[in-house]
Amino acid sequence: MNAISMQSPLTAADYLIDPFYSMVDNTNFSARTQEAKLLVGVTGQGKTHYTATDFTPYLFDKHDMDLVIYSIPQTEILDKGEWLAGLKVMKTPGIQIVYKTDEALEYLKAGIRVILLTTHNSFVVQDKGEELVKYLENTSKNFAIWIDEAHSWMISDQVNYKSGMGHNVSVYEAKLFKALGRLSVKTPYIFGLTATPNREATGVLEIIGDMKITIVNDFAPKELLLPSTSWLSSIKFYDPNSVNAKWEIWDLVENAILKLYEDNFATGIKKTMMVSAGNNNCSSGLDPDYVKREILRIIDNNALAARNERTIATMTSDKQETGTYSFNRPKASTDDDETSIKEKMIDQDDPLKIVIVKQKGRMGMNISTLGSLIYLKATDNKDDLGTFKESPIQIMGRLSRFNTGVNKDEFVEKYGYDLTKYVKTLNRKERNNLVRANSIDMLLAKTDMWTDSSDTYAKTYVSSVQQAKAWMRSL
Repeated sequence: MNAISMQSPLTAADYLIDPFYSMVDNTNFSARTQEAKLLVGVTGQGKTHYTATDFTPYLFDKHDMDLVIYSIPQTEILDKGEWLAGLKVMKTPGIQIVYKTDEALEYLKAGIRVILLTTHNSFVVQDKGEELVKYLENTSKNFAIWIDEAHSWMISDQVNYKSGMGHNVSVYEAKLFKALGRLSVKTPYIFGLTATPNREATGVLEIIGDMKITIVNDFAPKELLLPSTSWLSSIKFYDPNSVNAKWEIWDLVENAILKLYEDNFATGIKKTMMVSAGNNNCSSGLDPDYVKREILRIIDNNALAARNERTIATMTSDKQETGTYSFNRPKASTDDDETSIKEKMIDQDDPLKIVIVKQKGRMGMNISTLGSLIYLKATDNKDDLGTFKESPIQIMGRLSRFNTGVNKDEFVEKYGYDLTKYVKTLNRKERNNLVRANSIDMLLAKTDMWTDSSDTYAKTYVSSVQQAKAWMRSL
């Protein structure tokens, strides 16, 4: 791990920024080939923000880059605004942002410097991506690569896949890892970002191949994360093996929905919920359609919304069930796609408050209003090495972004990238409202995987509302 400089006071951002600069500016950095350098940090700490607005500009301006690639698992994760902001602060002129690998290749061959924002699939699976990789293997161009959500797609070989990820796949060719391995022979500028390093990254599993993975920084202490994340209010569990599980679950679900609406009504700040349902025809019967109908019934029975208000959305991996629904029209979906659903969840004036997901929710769910999670799958993924906590912590991490009710761009422009300046402007009632709006409540299955994961999440990734209140009093 890289030491943090002894400046005072330290911030959570310093645990990302200081190790990065001290690493790349070290006189021996050029020798660190055949190595992927992993920066770890919690959701909301600013990993992508600083990559786009600090690290990448620095690589162009001070390390003479011709190309920087930022690759993500899926397009929904990409925040183009961050990268456009980064472009504005660069001193190096004429840099082009592109989204296709063939465009990046054309610009490079023409001598134009490029930022390529792409997906892992486009980068290492598609033919155009392979063409770019081969070009970089045989060029004198200076390039750097950022891999976001580097816990996924980065197992080194199918032999390690089940032990590394917790489940089997019929075919896994480790294309991303192998492509990076080939390119890491030429450049030390191979980086990864994640909140949940996998077992190969942490050294629990031995990597198969010639490229190693090194975690180059420490997680920031929780007290430094207080101004930049939501705060944990409650974690409740249901017993999926109870003979009365079905009735107990829905009592707890109803209580969670009532609290969600109470927090909305009391504070005037929108707070939303994510419900993870089972697959269609799952043994529990808790598939998206059944869960949707039950939640609409709860909302109606408690007179929480008008019957024609589209209060619920469903979002599935195959997109066939994706849309928004009301009590009056539980079958008739809209043509809302994932982007519009996220926009409506964030919109303070839109009645949409609950999104039901199927095989979704681990990545790309960057919805600042999310403050409640219900997980209706009794997953218990573990082996002799312990429980697999990466996926649950990723899901819980969707709730970690702070929620103020103020538009993100407006907030950042006026108060910066954390809550400190904002909280100082609030009176006692407004602070109490912020605590409720910015708090996290979770209802989870009582299995080893979820109890272990939630314990780690509470200890490492997020502070409690009690800590938040103490922090506010200290300002």
